[in-house]
Amino acid sequence: MENTIGMKKLIQHYLYKWLICSAETDEVLKGKLFNWLTKDLFNAVRAEDVLKKDDKTVYFLDRPLDGDRVQQIKSEAETFKKSLLWKILEVGIKNEANKSIYRVSEKIEDARFGKAMLYNLKIEDDILNEIIEKL
Repeated sequence: MENTIGMKKLIQHYLYKWLICSAETDEVLKGKLFNWLTKDLFNAVRAEDVLKKDDKTVYFLDRPLDGDRVQQIKSEAETFKKSLLWKILEVGIKNEANKSIYRVSEKIEDARFGKAMLYNLKIEDDILNEIIEKL
């Protein structure tokens, strides 16, 4: 099994070098190959990774929170979610992401950056909803 992992890393290394150095490679192929080569590096954060709850205790980054703090966080999340500030941030980020994806993208990296902005916004929204609904 260890040889298989080592061989995969070696193949990934040489494919990555070819991908970076090759100017004539199709952009779609480059994108798919880049995603495959870097999928091990992806460090996705989910709402469950930030806040966890068992029967009686809520944890923030694996540290327990007392009841008053939990209520305060829930109240703040509800207020923030309804605020004009959240709407301004949400609309602003979506507009910038759409510009990056559809209007100004000259390379596939520009579109990926816009998608990453939208993903980040989704994670923030998921965390707020998790706090509001499950605490």
